[in-house]
Amino acid sequence: MMEKFNPQPCQPYLEMFLHDEYLPSAIFLEYILNLEMIHLHNYTHKRMDNFLKGIQEIHGAGVLHRDPKPGNMMLVKDDSERVV
Repeated sequence: MMEKFNPQPCQPYLEMFLHDEYLPSAIFLEYILNLEMIHLHNYTHKRMDNFLKGIQEIHGAGVLHRDPKPGNMMLVKDDSERVV
């Protein structure tokens, strides 16, 4: 899952955070293009499995999400596999 992430397209938008004095405490989803919130009309078991795998990989890398809830789960429009 994580090996598919290409940060290059996001970097111009995220450069402003590189020299922050404090630990990151921001919502980066607004900087990623083509995102859509998860709702009943676009929910699938496959997407939920991908969300769970993603959270497990993030936690396995030592990053704590702190608020994994449906309101913080996004999917990439026109791509049934990609979730954020």
